[in-house]
Amino acid sequence: MKIQLLIPGILCVFFWSCSNGSTEVPVDSDSTDIVCIMPAPNRINEVLWLAGEWENEDQGIRSTESWVQTSETLLNGISLSVDMETGDTVFYEALELRHESTGLVYAPTVADQNDGEQVSFLLTDLNDSLFVFENPDHDYPTKIVYQRFGEDSLVATISGLKEGKSASDIFPMKRVK
Repeated sequence: MKIQLLIPGILCVFFWSCSNGSTEVPVDSDSTDIVCIMPAPNRINEVLWLAGEWENEDQGIRSTESWVQTSETLLNGISLSVDMETGDTVFYEALELRHESTGLVYAPTVADQNDGEQVSFLLTDLNDSLFVFENPDHDYPTKIVYQRFGEDSLVATISGLKEGKSASDIFPMKRVK
């Protein structure tokens, strides 16, 4: 009797969850069977330590990265590098860190790269002081890492292949706000 009640209950939960944001996909191309794929959990709160303003000065260039949470599923940011002698902007990118059904996505947009289109990097590793995003199909970088050191320091690293050789760029920053 208990098993007879349990099976309909499990089926109700399965069908309810497939009708509430998950995706139904065929088991294979020849099958009429489907499986229910649940969306990834929203992990944006796990990267909220990034919110605020971060800065670095190196060789006459002041670089800042500013992040603000704009919704339950989105952090918006900008990265700006300015020549401290001339005041000229030498680099600018718009940044998004957003929750999607596949997981967290880091999406930078640089006006003179990738035809000004966003490039998406999918979260591959996350703990309380580090997150890693990767896009193996992008030219450079293919990997973006943010690692926090205490409450007021971080190092952002981009890496991949440049002209067929392994390369990386490292950006240490201190929290200013």
